Amino acid sequence: MSSNTSRPFSCSYCGVEYNAIKPDDIHTKANKYKINRNDIETTHECNECGKITRLYWS
Repeated sequence: MSSNTSRPFSCSYCGVEYNAIKPDDIHTKANKYKINRNDIETTHECNECGKITRLYWS
């Protein structure tokens, strides 16, 4: 069961802040790059510039 708390991040392209929701209670640390093969990728489409920002949760 996940508590799905959100954390603030910035768009990699224009810097506009958005809230990302962690995928579960196990993967709690977000990274810009995939570090482990078990990392979970999430994406966010920026409301300002329309580009996709990817986060990898470890």
